[in-house]
Amino acid sequence: MTAENIAEHNPPSPRGVFVLLHGLGADGGDLLPLASEIGGGKWRVVCPNAPVRAVTINGGMRMRAWYDISSPDLAGRQDELGVLESAAAVEDILAAEKARGFAAGDIVLGGFSQGAAMALYCGLRHCERLAGIAAFSGYLLFAEKLRTDANAAARDVSVFQAQGDVDEIVLPEWARACRDELQNGGWNLEYREYPAAHNIHPQAIADMNRWLPGKNK
Repeated sequence: MTAENIAEHNPPSPRGVFVLLHGLGADGGDLLPLASEIGGGKWRVVCPNAPVRAVTINGGMRMRAWYDISSPDLAGRQDELGVLESAAAVEDILAAEKARGFAAGDIVLGGFSQGAAMALYCGLRHCERLAGIAAFSGYLLFAEKLRTDANAAARDVSVFQAQGDVDEIVLPEWARACRDELQNGGWNLEYREYPAAHNIHPQAIADMNRWLPGKNK
């Protein structure tokens, strides 16, 4: 299974690549408007589509989703088969960017909501250290396996995590549990909360740009 890259922002002489994974039921075009704000529009931004699959919590309706969700709690999001299938698709995307000539250290893997969970899952397990991981309204999938599954090469990857403090979909306590696990595990994490529900707060983009790796952001 592969994810089709349908939305891309290609500035001349990009300073890096930002792979941005959308949330449940959206598509690659949903987050593409952020491209002009990421690093001043000077990064290549790739917004792929998740596979189309039946989503249990939505009555089995078929929609773009990185994995199935069976219930609104965190346990209902641990669809191992779906996560592994989509992780392989994300790895294909990272490989394609490397084939374009970008090193792993030039690539940030990010996402929103379900996409943020996938970015954390894949970025912490990638075989090389990426430039960074940016998770907007995200949480850890299979948190109990992280310390054994994480790739040694990714142990010092920089992570930016943003969370709305009144998010009713991705609960703040899930994001804080992710924060605590990453901090306790020794990862290089910047965690911030905003007065927001389930969305990307404008200040989160500003803070992410300040965090964004690279001398010429």
